[in-house]
Amino acid sequence: MRSISAPFLVGIVVALSSVAAGDRGYPRTPEISHLFVDFDGTIAVTEAFENLAEAAYVSNVDPSPALPPWSYFSEAYNEDYDAFTATYPPRTNLSDELIYRSSPGLRAVESDSFDRAFSAGVFTNATLPVLQKYASEVQLRDGFWEFVDASLKRGIVVRVLSLNWSVGWIRLVLREDLKKKASNGTSIQYFKKGLSEKVAIYCAEALPTGVVPAAGVKGGKVEGVKLDNPTRLHTGGDKVDLMRKIISFDRGKSEKWKRGGNFAPRQDKLVVFIGDSSNDLPPLVEAEAGIIAGDDSGTLGRLAKFGVNVTDLAKSGYVGKTNKKGRGKEGGLTIGFLYRLRSFEEVVDAFWR
Repeated sequence: MRSISAPFLVGIVVALSSVAAGDRGYPRTPEISHLFVDFDGTIAVTEAFENLAEAAYVSNVDPSPALPPWSYFSEAYNEDYDAFTATYPPRTNLSDELIYRSSPGLRAVESDSFDRAFSAGVFTNATLPVLQKYASEVQLRDGFWEFVDASLKRGIVVRVLSLNWSVGWIRLVLREDLKKKASNGTSIQYFKKGLSEKVAIYCAEALPTGVVPAAGVKGGKVEGVKLDNPTRLHTGGDKVDLMRKIISFDRGKSEKWKRGGNFAPRQDKLVVFIGDSSNDLPPLVEAEAGIIAGDDSGTLGRLAKFGVNVTDLAKSGYVGKTNKKGRGKEGGLTIGFLYRLRSFEEVVDAFWR
């Protein structure tokens, strides 16, 4: 039998390595350091915020003093928002849009809306059984639990950054969804792993303390990450500030480990943000891999107007970082592209398979 030379074997190994690395002109898919995900419209694909408000009103059987209807708070918000935008200059490029989505004026409108409802006692009498009923009606995007499981297997905690008004409410929506799927015979393995308790949540908290039990994990942490984090997030700019704070803290912690002679995570890993709306544009642009969830026509239309291309993650896989900045046609900042997903399984396929 003919012998095979060493150089020939080396050539085969190199060729196979290139194929394994996806060497078709695309970069090797890097590891992920941080996963930040929006909630309403991204994880939850049916109405979640309005369900929280409705549950609060149903719980208020005989409030004293009497609550104004929810329409009162909606109209007050719309009036404030219209007054703010009426005097705001036109947004003609991505830079303008990012400044607007992070502006103190917009934050004041959103913050005042929260304070108005909270001070009126809308959520004071919310009860767990009613909240559970309404939480169970919220539908999550396909593949979410597979995505959470895959991330945890790699030591990455999914962090939800939301403009929603309750950490407890989001936790309850996750619990009810996983419980419902397990009872239907699907996602049983994820239910047994308690994945609904292992997602970190950052948003405001309108519900009274103790109404919704805290994350059912000993010590309230997974991989050193605190799971329940009441945080007043009201704009996309707030999300960016929090992302930077978390990343800075984690990388500083890594440097301490490194100086102590222990293993420290590399700083060349990707920061990923997944969101669905124009409110998410600041963190989408900030992240090294920004991923739009779904097909919101307003968000996609705005991106097209600003010259930002969108590529389907399911078709392209990972083709590079999205936050490489340049100058747009109308002036101001632009970025090359953003990814888009319709199912969280696409993230699993693109980064971990």
